[in-house]
Amino acid sequence: MENKINFQLQKIYADGSSEAPMLYSIEEVGQKWAMGRRGFLTASVALCCYLGGCTSIRETTADSPEPTADSAAAAVPAATNTAPALQVKKVPETITGICCQNASAHRLGVPTLIFTPDGRYLVSAGKDKLVKFWEIPSGKLIGKIPDVPTQEIDLKRPVYDVMVVAGSGSDGILRYNLNTGEKLENLKEDKYDYVKCLAFNQRGDILASGRSDKSITLWRLPDYKIVRKLRSHRENISSLAFSPNGRYFASGDKGHILLWSTTDWTLVRTIQLNSMSQVNRIIFSPDSRLMVTGATFDNNVRLWNVPAGTPYKKLPNHEFNLSKVFAFSPNGKFLATATSGNKIHVWDVSSGQTELILQGQQRHDSVESLVFSPDGKYLISGGSKKTIKVWMMPSGRLLTCLFDADAVEANIKTSQYQIKNEAGQIVTFTLPCGSPLPPNAICTCNCVPGTWTIDRTRRPVPKTSGGGSFICTCDTICTCIPISF
Repeated sequence: MENKINFQLQKIYADGSSEAPMLYSIEEVGQKWAMGRRGFLTASVALCCYLGGCTSIRETTADSPEPTADSAAAAVPAATNTAPALQVKKVPETITGICCQNASAHRLGVPTLIFTPDGRYLVSAGKDKLVKFWEIPSGKLIGKIPDVPTQEIDLKRPVYDVMVVAGSGSDGILRYNLNTGEKLENLKEDKYDYVKCLAFNQRGDILASGRSDKSITLWRLPDYKIVRKLRSHRENISSLAFSPNGRYFASGDKGHILLWSTTDWTLVRTIQLNSMSQVNRIIFSPDSRLMVTGATFDNNVRLWNVPAGTPYKKLPNHEFNLSKVFAFSPNGKFLATATSGNKIHVWDVSSGQTELILQGQQRHDSVESLVFSPDGKYLISGGSKKTIKVWMMPSGRLLTCLFDADAVEANIKTSQYQIKNEAGQIVTFTLPCGSPLPPNAICTCNCVPGTWTIDRTRRPVPKTSGGGSFICTCDTICTCIPISF
């Protein structure tokens, strides 16, 4: 009797539903049958990225080249006449990127990241009440605004000359001049004005603010006059967003998402959620055809069709991330979300499948913010443990971790160096003391003798002890300099 290999398959979908198991038969070919999909293999190769003293590990197949669509199809045996076509779910790559010890960008967590339109500067707002401006991809810190009680921030588009802040108190909307760092007059509707969230429209001529009295105020720029009040919510407003095409405006509260037309500010759609779920984030896709929402006590990030308000997809594995952090790539093809286990999933929006998994956050270091650069080359993540990571897209490799000496604890030793990457860009890295440097690296903090003394009003400057002169050298190892206060 001719030998047969029988196996049983069951389709299980992301929402937990499944089909009944079915029995398939595959004829032996030369007494062997090789699986061609890397998803059925359990091998990995660790590729260590020594740049910056950081680790970047990509899980891949040990022996096989990256499978193509043709090779994968050829490796799967043809189905019999009675068996349906078999679709094998793609197994995403998992990449680990670890920040070097003491490579801190803020003294506390980083809940807000925004890019300027030209893609050159990243704005980070930390729980340490500091707003910082970084050059990307070099990682150079170019400025700070102190004492900003950030709960949520937005920048006026397209010029980005004004920053507005929803503070943690009753001071209404805080405004800052980004060119000078000067604090401007607050926008207040009454003596105690609790603003929970805010958003500029794409043109920068309307500012919307969500208040604790369940209303939304629309301000007209540049004179900041109130032009309308929206009062259809039954709970405190918790999230706001304008669509990129300017046609729609979305607002969220506890259990509801309201979609408005910006033409006449009429209510287009009401989306009902779990009554216990606070909608804490809303964004639109770059083409304005989809809306993404996240809410507390909801295990999924949800995508909706606009303006129909019908479900498009739901992305699982977000049960322990109550803040629901996510960001669209500029071309709208990918959506990055902070998932369970302190990981970042990069999803293909059309298929709903994970393309990349980025990990490496320390224990209890949750991802608090995500943003793509306008050119789509970088994904930036902010953590609850002071870190800001720059990931290269679409490879997912960790490029660098942003570093500010002012954010490092007293008397901690660390080294820095700069190197020119393949694109001719100067990138700054921070690494543990004693780490070897790659070729052509230039040390940036190895002037001896002396220590780095922090001047709170200016950038850190090296000062010698005893009035001696600086001696700056750069060999194969950077000299470690203590940071003192």
